[in-house]
Amino acid sequence: MPILANFDTRIIRDLNAILDSVQPDLLLVLGDMVWRDAMDTPDNLRANYKYFLDAVIPVCEEVGVRMACHPDDPAWPIFGLPRIAHSQDDFDKMCALHDSPANTVCLCTGSLGSDPANDIPSIIRHFGEKDRIVRVKGLQAGGLSLLDLRKGSGGSGVKVIGASVFGGNKLLKEVRLPDNLTTIGQYAFQNCSALKTMTPLLPSTVTSIGLCAFQNAAIEGKLELGLVNKVSFEQDGSGARNSRAFQGTKINELVLGSIGDILYSETFAGCTALTNVTFAESFNTPNFYYGCFNGCTALKTVTPFLPDCVTFIEALVFQSCPVEGKLSLGMTKNVTFNFTGGGSRNSSAFAGTKIGELEMGPGSGDVWFANIFNG
Repeated sequence: MPILANFDTRIIRDLNAILDSVQPDLLLVLGDMVWRDAMDTPDNLRANYKYFLDAVIPVCEEVGVRMACHPDDPAWPIFGLPRIAHSQDDFDKMCALHDSPANTVCLCTGSLGSDPANDIPSIIRHFGEKDRIVRVKGLQAGGLSLLDLRKGSGGSGVKVIGASVFGGNKLLKEVRLPDNLTTIGQYAFQNCSALKTMTPLLPSTVTSIGLCAFQNAAIEGKLELGLVNKVSFEQDGSGARNSRAFQGTKINELVLGSIGDILYSETFAGCTALTNVTFAESFNTPNFYYGCFNGCTALKTVTPFLPDCVTFIEALVFQSCPVEGKLSLGMTKNVTFNFTGGGSRNSSAFAGTKIGELEMGPGSGDVWFANIFNG
């Protein structure tokens, strides 16, 4: 069903009348320009676009750039000139002109939605399955609150959600994810402040989560990562190694399995609804980077606290988390603390926690920086 089910087609009729009234003057300006002869039919225009793609896309592949074509706006022919980018069929043809992951689509739902015949969710699923979407923009304009990325009753659909595709959407409330999803790109759902429900959260097939992928989204519920497949977090490449993948979300329970060697900076910082973190038997991450749970002000239970595999703890890791119970450090392996920098050499790794018992083994370190247990 198209998003614009109640679209008033008189808008198109009236707009076409305005455009037709200025068409003769526009064509007079265009005159007999050489490039106009090359655009007199859709096939000629596609041939020119293919010439461009054949020259540019191989270079894009070499340097890791993905090109995306924006839809025609409005989504119908105007000024007597052909239009080749205003429907699913159009973009299928354009992708086929040079078949490459670097030849993709920018799905502006405002432009495509100007034609009520375009079924926007269906188009998103269609190109998402092919990993040919660089960005989906303008969903607010269509009032889309539910996005279903599954295909059919089996749930198989989009495998890759690209970078920034839904970032900043303020109306999106629910997303239904397919059971074969593998990758969520950086900023994919960042600042989706109304997005509370993701079903499931997340599929066990996900193996890669991008920088700030869900930062400040309102997603709720229990999050399980790395229990079936190893999950890798992208980080920004700076010395701080920030991830912030779930920073500021409303998840209330977290189970972590195999997630690689590093729990990157601020991955779960500011998750103020988070009450319980469980490290599964498969959890083997030795490095806890800066503030990865900082500011989780409802976090009372961490099991175990901490896992024996942890050997490196940066500053502010559990700062302001009211974690209760017994903390054991350095019982089987050496543990190294790091600090925030500057003359104070401040750690504050467990500052403000509610631990009731502290057990320190022979590997608890030779140097303890300032404020590790302050408060």
